[in-house]
Amino acid sequence: MAIKEAAETEMASVLEEVTAHYAAMVEVLVLAFALAIFEAITFFAFVAVVQFALVALREAIIISAVVSIRVHVCRRPVVNVSGRAAISHPRSA
Repeated sequence: MAIKEAAETEMASVLEEVTAHYAAMVEVLVLAFALAIFEAITFFAFVAVVQFALVALREAIIISAVVSIRVHVCRRPVVNVSGRAAISHPRSA
């Protein structure tokens, strides 16, 4: 023979289960949110590092190109076609 529980006792046990489930779900959501924030920060940090590296590489390429052009194109000839020195020094005159 089953003894019927009072409605208040039955409701209290249901509320305890719901409260425990709610507390567990809140903890899971907090951990998931923290993990999502960590992943977002990690992703943006990686993107920033890659972008800084690309900018540094681009600047290095530009600087080396400018230096190369100045060294090869802007070099004045020391001897002209006639064989005389193209650069005259004040003391040699």
